[in-house]
Amino acid sequence: MTPRTRHWYLGCALLGCRPSSGLEGLPIQVITGPDQLVPQGVVARTEHYDLQVSAPVECDASGPSGAARRVGVLVTLQARGPVQVPANPYYAQLIDAQNVTHDATLSGCTPALSSALLETSQLARGWVNFEVPRGAADFRLAYAPPLTTGQRLEVTFRLTP
Repeated sequence: MTPRTRHWYLGCALLGCRPSSGLEGLPIQVITGPDQLVPQGVVARTEHYDLQVSAPVECDASGPSGAARRVGVLVTLQARGPVQVPANPYYAQLIDAQNVTHDATLSGCTPALSSALLETSQLARGWVNFEVPRGAADFRLAYAPPLTTGQRLEVTFRLTP
């Protein structure tokens, strides 16, 4: 712990403040089942974590003659309870209008979402990148981290209106 962090904790203990997660003030949708679609920009709240994602952004063209493109989705994940929640770009999938599933890739928008095992109130934020065909559109993003309880809790976002 750095001296600056130590001072922050001491000051917050006296004043009762909390670190900003970047999720405050956003609308929340509580996830009660696997088939719910969450609008982009809304915080999905599960029993164990909160998740919010951005609209997809084109990061760069790739492949021969630009036949494919890299798109990124900015992900903010926060653990909510005593169960550790893994942040990992490879637990995300991008699904296009033809129901083709695209797995995460390494390069694209930066900074990338770093892999971490989040404890209560810890936050992870970064880009998850996908290589998709040039014509792919109308995306959904599914995030399904395997929890330390052994369950897999999937949240799916609708990324286009």
